[in-house]
Amino acid sequence: MPEDESENAETAIFVYFSILRSAMKKQIDHCCRFFCCGALALASVTSGAVTHYDPADRIAAIKNIRVGIPSDAIRIEPGTDIQSIVSTKPEGTAFLLGAGTHHLQTIAPKANMKFYGEIAADGTLQTILSGARVITSFERSGSFYVITGQDQELGQTGLFEGNPKTEPGWEGSAYLEDVFINDTPLKHVLSLDSVVAGTFYFDYPADKIYFLDNPAGQILEVTAKTSLFSGTINGIVVKGLIVEKYGSKVDGGALNAGAGLGWVIEGNEVRLNHSVGIGVKKSAIVRWNLARSNGMIGISSYGYGTGGSNLIESNESSLGNWANFAFHWQAAGIKLIGDACIADTVRGNYVHDNNSRGIWLDIHVDKAVIENNRFENNGAGVVVEVSWRNIVRNNYCRGNGWHPRAGGWARNQIAIQSSDSCEVDDNTVLVDSIENGIIVWWNFRGNDPARAARGNYVHHNQVYSAMGKTAAAISCDPRDSVTSFYVTYGNRFDWNHYHVIGSTTPWSRQGEKCTFSKWQSYGYDINGTLDSNMTPSTAIAIRARNPAIPGNGKRTVSVYRLNGSYVKTNEVGVGEYAHLFSSIPAGIYLARICDGKNVFIGRAIIGKQLNLSTPQ
Repeated sequence: MPEDESENAETAIFVYFSILRSAMKKQIDHCCRFFCCGALALASVTSGAVTHYDPADRIAAIKNIRVGIPSDAIRIEPGTDIQSIVSTKPEGTAFLLGAGTHHLQTIAPKANMKFYGEIAADGTLQTILSGARVITSFERSGSFYVITGQDQELGQTGLFEGNPKTEPGWEGSAYLEDVFINDTPLKHVLSLDSVVAGTFYFDYPADKIYFLDNPAGQILEVTAKTSLFSGTINGIVVKGLIVEKYGSKVDGGALNAGAGLGWVIEGNEVRLNHSVGIGVKKSAIVRWNLARSNGMIGISSYGYGTGGSNLIESNESSLGNWANFAFHWQAAGIKLIGDACIADTVRGNYVHDNNSRGIWLDIHVDKAVIENNRFENNGAGVVVEVSWRNIVRNNYCRGNGWHPRAGGWARNQIAIQSSDSCEVDDNTVLVDSIENGIIVWWNFRGNDPARAARGNYVHHNQVYSAMGKTAAAISCDPRDSVTSFYVTYGNRFDWNHYHVIGSTTPWSRQGEKCTFSKWQSYGYDINGTLDSNMTPSTAIAIRARNPAIPGNGKRTVSVYRLNGSYVKTNEVGVGEYAHLFSSIPAGIYLARICDGKNVFIGRAIIGKQLNLSTPQ
């Protein structure tokens, strides 16, 4: 083919796939929830993932929080020292923090205390807790504006794995102080000579901050506190607050549970904090929060030693790592790290547009379940690193892997990296202009078998690949035991469904580009399928992840259009497989699975068979 024709073909493929991707996203973004005689699951023939997060649901949850504020909650108005009230009240007291901005508050709560923000009838959060002081006066020194009297010196973000690591030119982000002009953070530089528009220099010995942007008539703020809560206290409830501009650390958070057990953090907005937005360690519920524009991590489950299972559900984490911490150090939309992260569940979240990994399970995370999430347009997608027995299922991944420092295998939608006995199933993965769909990778760990990629199983995923990009890959660093990796370590790919245009070799084994038949000759995807169908299937299939049901073992599966109108119902008995609704046009539908008594949330995948009885 002539070179110009090849370029035109590639352009056509890209445009075609982009249109498909845009249409899929638009359909999912605009899908509504319809409730009829019980819960309904989103069924899609364009996507294998059931995407539960909807901003409207978050607003509804916040309205319920408003209704549930205890009538005897003690009201505290802005300008009051919150701690002075809290310290005089017994354990279990509820507080309502009044509308407006509460500046420079740090609270040492007592067990089982509850903190609510004021919420408008439409669900708008009205209470702000700010870790920044408002600056109303400044001086001039030559071309610089100067803020004096800044003696806070909060320190560095944290020393986990050595000194804080930043991208080149962002070394000032190691320090916790930030300067905001109209809610926009300035970049911290480390010398006066480096100050240009949009940056600041903190002369710590002189307690002065220098910058060039004219603050006259603007809202000028400087970080002066590290977190809203302090201490190791159990059973705290935090709902309906906006928490912003704290100089949070990597092992904490602006809204930080510390080592406290059983925290409930719901319906908050956590934004513009230096490192971590929300930080929990043990047995916490983190739900319906908006974590956006935090400097490193939106939501973190962090710790070593004895842990408990955290639930991180129905949150939105976006636009993180504006402080440009190093891509390979800590940053993520959601981060689980350390062996205290045992059996965490991360479900139904929308993680997008982060300058980092979407979600990162790092160092000894055990038995986490990552399900029903959307990961879109993050620097990398889902990464499981040096961890074991984790499940990544039923997620929707697209547009991840663009970060300029990701490189190689880190440019991925889903990556199992030097991890053991993980399962990746029933995800929908779109790979177009960015490399790598699903990969299993043993990167160099000193040839340590304890940190090998072994026993991982990748199955029943829907992978769309265009422009010649890699749909699935497996690789071992040549410095590790390559022979053991492929012969005895038991990593499997099977039952995956590949939809490919633009390449005949979008599979990779140890760097070798493979056709599908070659991929299968290595023992992968023996039961997998390959087609060039980049348009939705006309058949809907539902797979249930529930044990055998009670009663007569019969289940009905009903499908509805998004406007709530009924389409069709099929009944399936225990152990039966059925072709389901093959005559329904392509589109997104709502599916309801019921045995006459119990309603189950189903999972939609592209396919033709229906299995509603066998646990999977």
